[in-house]
Amino acid sequence: MADTGEIEPSLFELVTDYSDWLASGDNSVSEPLEKDNDLVIFAENFLLQFSRAHLRQKVTGLNERSEKQLVAERRRLQGEANTDKAQLLIFHLEELCSKVGEISYSNSEVDAEEFRLQYFPDLLARIIAWLEEITAAQNIKTAAIKALSQYNLAIGQD
Repeated sequence: MADTGEIEPSLFELVTDYSDWLASGDNSVSEPLEKDNDLVIFAENFLLQFSRAHLRQKVTGLNERSEKQLVAERRRLQGEANTDKAQLLIFHLEELCSKVGEISYSNSEVDAEEFRLQYFPDLLARIIAWLEEITAAQNIKTAAIKALSQYNLAIGQD
C-alpha cells in the first residue's frame, strides 16, 4: 500500500471539540445529523486524507461514486501483505458513503443515535487499528486515541 503522506493529527480535533460540546449538554445524540456536523466533516476529511496518502486514487465526498472507488481499492488490496486493517477500514468507509446520505435525508432519531453511538466509535477504532498496522507516526495515533477516548466519555461509553 502506498505511504506517500500522513493523516493530519489536527483533524482529530474536530472529534475532541465535538465531544466537549456534546458532554457540555448543548447537544444530544438523537438530534438530526446534518452534513455540516463536525463528525461528518471529520469523516469526509479523513476519507480525503486517507485516500490521498494511502490509496492509489483520491476519493472525495461521501457519495455513491466514492463508495465504488473504495470498493475497487479494497479489492485491489486483497491478498497484499499487512493490509487487513486497511481493508476493514475501507469497508467501514464504504458504508459511510451510503450512510451519510441516508441519515442526512431521513434524519430519524434512531439513525442519528445509531451513527453517533455505534458507527462513529467503530470508525475511530478502525482508524486506530489501521494506524497501528502501518506503524503511523506516534502523534497521529495519540490524536486518534485521545479523540476516541473523549468521544466515548461524551456518549457515556467509557
